[in-house]
Amino acid sequence: DHAACAHSLRQLSWCVVTVKEFKAKLHGLVKRLPPNRQRLTLPLAAGQAKPTVLADAQPLSTYGLTTGGIVVCKDLGPQVRGVCV
Repeated sequence: DHAACAHSLRQLSWCVVTVKEFKAKLHGLVKRLPPNRQRLTLPLAAGQAKPTVLADAQPLSTYGLTTGGIVVCKDLGPQVRGVCV
């Protein structure tokens, strides 16, 4: 349920939570979306060609995010590993 997920994420303290911790919390709410499949970005600003990708080690506050801030999550899909022969 998206409403319950959004409500739970609003309970996080934006100033101390890292992007990596946020991804783990999101995975706890949306089981089909493990952290390695998440690409978190900020919404595009006017005139911006590419979104700002959030680095795992950074606190969310580094990106100016506060309660009610918006983060865009893209599901990168299953990560396939292969062997070249």
